[in-house]
Amino acid sequence: MKVRANKGLKVPNGWTFTLEDAAGCDYIAPVNPPLRFNPTETLGPGYGLNARESLKMDRGEIRFILNEADYKRIDPLWRNALWPADAPDPDHAIENYLTAIKRLRMGSLRVSILQSDFSPDDIALSATVRFDLTAPSEFPFDPALKPLPAGCLGEPPVLLSPPAGGNESAVLELPDICDGQRGI
Repeated sequence: MKVRANKGLKVPNGWTFTLEDAAGCDYIAPVNPPLRFNPTETLGPGYGLNARESLKMDRGEIRFILNEADYKRIDPLWRNALWPADAPDPDHAIENYLTAIKRLRMGSLRVSILQSDFSPDDIALSATVRFDLTAPSEFPFDPALKPLPAGCLGEPPVLLSPPAGGNESAVLELPDICDGQRGI
């Protein structure tokens, strides 16, 4: 999986970011309610925020799906929750979705804006971003990252550091493995 930042039509004065698999499936959006009007993956104006406010916003812990099998299981439930009128069981679409994500083993992501520059008219010109990821030790991270154990109850998660000279790092933990404790 890759963290991908995109500057384009969706956020012309900023960026969107995703955690994607090789097929381009977003492993963040399906498990981070609210399902509509959610600024979680937006670094720039939108959802009632200007660019400066968006880049200063604390996004908290952003959850992500760990593998393709879980994505394929959650994706139709997520879509049914987004459009219950089209779901096979419209009366239970949201309940089915929420029940499924509560049972899903997930990783977490924290986004920190380390530095940003804006034009006088509030256009985000640049940003230095740090992504801290938490996931179980068996999660397949890029070999260039150097996993380190992060103290936690239960099965130890992994703390990832970037290659030498990088500003990004990743901390990996699963809340259900660690009884909701942070591995940092």
